[in-house]
Amino acid sequence: MNNSNAGSKSRLPVVSWLRRTEYISSETPTGAGKGAYKDTIKKKKVEVDSSREGQIRAIEKTFERFYRKSSSGSSTPLSEEEFLANLKHPTKPGITAVESLPIFPDFTIWGNDYTLVTFDVDPEMTNDRPVQIQDEGSSANRAQRSSNALIKPMHNANDPETWLAYYLPDIETAREINHRKRTRAQLEASGLHNPDDDEDDTTERVYSLQRDYTYTTIPCSYLSQLVFTFRDLPESTSGGGGQKAAFYNPMQSKLMLRKKRVNRYEDDDPPITHIDVTSRRMNSDELAAKRDALEAIGL
Repeated sequence: MNNSNAGSKSRLPVVSWLRRTEYISSETPTGAGKGAYKDTIKKKKVEVDSSREGQIRAIEKTFERFYRKSSSGSSTPLSEEEFLANLKHPTKPGITAVESLPIFPDFTIWGNDYTLVTFDVDPEMTNDRPVQIQDEGSSANRAQRSSNALIKPMHNANDPETWLAYYLPDIETAREINHRKRTRAQLEASGLHNPDDDEDDTTERVYSLQRDYTYTTIPCSYLSQLVFTFRDLPESTSGGGGQKAAFYNPMQSKLMLRKKRVNRYEDDDPPITHIDVTSRRMNSDELAAKRDALEAIGL
């Protein structure tokens, strides 16, 4: 009797909804295959020696492409033309290298904190806000203004979230600021600029509100995002004065800005449509932080 019951229990009746078991069983090997594929990928990852000696060896290995090996085993350095001719773009074979530049940390601004800012739409696009209606002419003029933009945190008692206000100077103010920047850069390139001689600029410059943005902050891992500038080495540089070079500075974080929806309440504070801006010298704490950053890279 017991054996009969066991046998009858082992034979399942044919029920339509039980056919789903077939699909489940057929999907199981697929999942196992994916896991096996992931294991294969993991095995292909190259182990990196992050020790000081390992990093030195990795750097030294990158210089091998600068040398031509002879049949006797000796090496002679390639000319720049030969080196550039041997470079291949990883995805665009039709592109060729035409110039190589030395790369340095940007000594003049190293230690400053920089943020990479991206916008959901071009901030120069016009809209129906009165402050944005002014015509600033050509794209070159708009670039002069946007290169001196200010982003100011704002808050309101009726809005629990902080947002960012985007301000721009008028074109004449932007031209004057850019002229000061160029003059300073020329003095630095010639080795004649002394930061200790800088004076506080007490000139008040008017900035106008363009629009408000909500934002998302994304931290950057060290050296994952770099900004490059290209200029000549200072004349005081031994053996390289006047040579064109690339200078980099790391980004500390990224900001993603999206146009803020206008939500006005009767008791809201009126928007700050204009701000007066003056500049000052760095204080002692800021200078100390900058010196520490320079010492960290051996300067």
